[in-house]
Amino acid sequence: MKLPIIILITIIILMIILFSVLNAEPVYLNYYFGQTSFPLSILLALSFIIGSLTGVIACFGLILKLKRENTKMKKDLRLSVEEITNLRRLPLRDID
Repeated sequence: MKLPIIILITIIILMIILFSVLNAEPVYLNYYFGQTSFPLSILLALSFIIGSLTGVIACFGLILKLKRENTKMKKDLRLSVEEITNLRRLPLRDID
């Protein structure tokens, strides 16, 4: 099982290296404080990382809401199971 994962990681690393070598031309960015240049591959990688972090931050509130709801549902389930168990222990009475 480890061999296919190692092969996959190796292929991905080789593709990243190839992408970096083929896209080594400088790209000029004009900011408010001046002009800078970076290789295209680095700018693409940075934009991917920044986009991923922005997505995680945007979903963070939803994740916390779902975790709270999950905790509440587990508590309700535990109380329901306890109530059912207590009801099963009570003796049955005939109502005459």
